[in-house]
Amino acid sequence: MKTIARTLALVVLAAAGHPALAADAVFPPGARVGLVPAEGLAVAKEFLGFESADQKIKVGVAEIPPPPSRPSRPR
Repeated sequence: MKTIARTLALVVLAAAGHPALAADAVFPPGARVGLVPAEGLAVAKEFLGFESADQKIKVGVAEIPPPPSRPSRPR
């Protein structure tokens, strides 16, 4: 049982020492938000988002502004 616990502890420590493997986000021009596009998609030229080379797949990106702040009411 101690061997299993030591092995598990070693695996956890080894995994914690390595950075997570993730793809870099792509930020379309004019957008403050970035995504990791699916395979085969590239930044679109005609709209804010991503599209495939044959233009059969399109992913639009929209930034929704936060709601206007309401003034606090006196109590």
